[in-house]
Amino acid sequence: MKLISPLIGLWLTLPFSCFAANEAVIGNARVFLEQQVKDYLQQMSLSGRWQIEFAPIDARLSAKSCKKPLMSSLEGRVPLGRLSVRVRCTEPAWTLLLPARVQLWQRVLVARHPLKRGHWLSAEDVTWVLRDIGSLPPGWLTEFDALQGQQLTRSVSAGQLLMHTQLKAALLIAAGEQVQILSGSGGIRVQMAGEALSGGSLGQQIRVRNLTSGRTLRARVIARGQVEVDG
Repeated sequence: MKLISPLIGLWLTLPFSCFAANEAVIGNARVFLEQQVKDYLQQMSLSGRWQIEFAPIDARLSAKSCKKPLMSSLEGRVPLGRLSVRVRCTEPAWTLLLPARVQLWQRVLVARHPLKRGHWLSAEDVTWVLRDIGSLPPGWLTEFDALQGQQLTRSVSAGQLLMHTQLKAALLIAAGEQVQILSGSGGIRVQMAGEALSGGSLGQQIRVRNLTSGRTLRARVIARGQVEVDG
C-alpha cells in the first residue's frame, strides 16, 4: 500500500475554491506590483526590459475567497529585486505576504580594463554592459557624464561595476599653480595668465590672481589648469 505524504494529501483534499482564491490573490498582487514598477521607472526616468516573478502560495496557507476587493501594499520602498507584497482581505479578515522578484535590465558602466587607485577616468576606461539592477547594490552608474572629472578611490578589475562610492572629484587645480584665466562672451574670448589662490575640482569656484593686473577674482574650474570668469 502506497503512502501519501501529508503535504500531497492536503493538496488533494483542498477544494477548487482555494486554488481560485490563490489565483485571485496573485493576480491582484501582480497588477499592483506592475503599476508600482511603472511608476518607479517614470519617477527615475528609466526604461528597459523588466520581469516580475511570484513564488507560489504554500497550499497550507491557501486564502479564503474574499467578499470585498483585495488590497495590496509593498513591503519596502523600492519595487526592485527580492521583495514582498502584502495582500489583505477585510471580509473575512486575513493577510498573506507574497514573496516576489522584480528584475529590471539596464546598461551600467564597468571598467574596460584594470584601473589603479587614483586613476583619472576617461571614456577609454569604461564600457556598458546589460545587468539586472534589482540584484545590484545601490550606487551603480549609467552615464559617462557622472565620471567626468572623477578619480578612483580604490583599484578596480576589468569588468567590475563602477560605483559612486569608488569615486571622488579629482583636484584639477592646486593652490599656487599657474592657471589660464578665460573670460568673454559672444564668441570673443580673452586669455590671461593667473595664479590659483585655492585648489578646486571640476565646476568648483576658486580664487585666482590675475598676474597682469594683480586683481583677485572668483573663477570656475573648467579643466586642468584652466578657469573661467563670467563676462
